[in-house]
Amino acid sequence: MRLKQFIRGKVFRTYSQYFEKKRKDLFFKYMEPKPGNRVLDLGGNDGSRIAKLFSDGKNEYQIYVADISVTALETAQKKYGFNTVLLDENGKIPFPDDYFDITFCNSVIEHVTVN
Repeated sequence: MRLKQFIRGKVFRTYSQYFEKKRKDLFFKYMEPKPGNRVLDLGGNDGSRIAKLFSDGKNEYQIYVADISVTALETAQKKYGFNTVLLDENGKIPFPDDYFDITFCNSVIEHVTVN
């Protein structure tokens, strides 16, 4: 392995770990999730991002991952045991208003189109 690759890999991992912890700390500080809360990860792909946030006790929460990808949702359900919601092209979810205590949406806006 070349020194340049080693440094890039190590530096990237260090920053990634730092920002993952920072994201988690901020989420819990401002969202204040309580055990039993229903949490929606809107546009959550395979659930890996929300799984990192709740890695210390995801079973204490009812976590739902909503996405347009069937394959990603299958992973979210199989790998993490999350409830999954397949979004239609309009992005509508089959739940009443105020059903979720917390809605998390990360890196989704760049995929939204305006008709």
